[in-house]
Amino acid sequence: MFHSAAFPNLEFQHENAKVFADYWASLPKVDLIPMRSSFDPTDVKDILSNFEIHEMVRPGYIKVRLSGTSVTDRYGFEVTGRNYLDIVHPKRREKVWRALSNIVERPCGMIVFIRSVRSSGLEMISEAVGFPFRDDKGQVNQVIYQDNAPRPEAFLDARSDEDRKSRALRRSYIDIGAGIPDWDSAEDEETGETEGEN
Repeated sequence: MFHSAAFPNLEFQHENAKVFADYWASLPKVDLIPMRSSFDPTDVKDILSNFEIHEMVRPGYIKVRLSGTSVTDRYGFEVTGRNYLDIVHPKRREKVWRALSNIVERPCGMIVFIRSVRSSGLEMISEAVGFPFRDDKGQVNQVIYQDNAPRPEAFLDARSDEDRKSRALRRSYIDIGAGIPDWDSAEDEETGETEGEN
């Protein structure tokens, strides 16, 4: 377990998540939220491969602006430029949209643990922590995630072992000064991030 100086009540499973939480907290804010332009990749260069940037464009459309190499390897295919919800089972897209849009609407941070099953049958548990950002116009519509798989991945060949089925096991919101949204964690048992063929 890793404890963040900025969020002392939280416990992170992966050190990278703690590093990102402390870095986000250190950025200058405009009404609780930093500008996306304040995020300097060179400040967190050691964990860049595990970042994913989403833009909440409109209900039903979450554009993946960037997917780091480690995150892309776990997907098994390139997701940058795609609608994130396209890789979510159609029956779950509305719930996933609601869960993720809470980050920019409240606003708040989020920690989620995701269980993934690979095409080989291998199971992995990843921890993702996300925080909101403002775009160049000041709108709160971007979320940067730090996504880490706690177990070693050296044995994973993403070219032949794709992510086939994933489910959110547990989701928690992080109070950044505006409280947290009402969310029944039991919904995550039904929501799942992806399921079926991608």
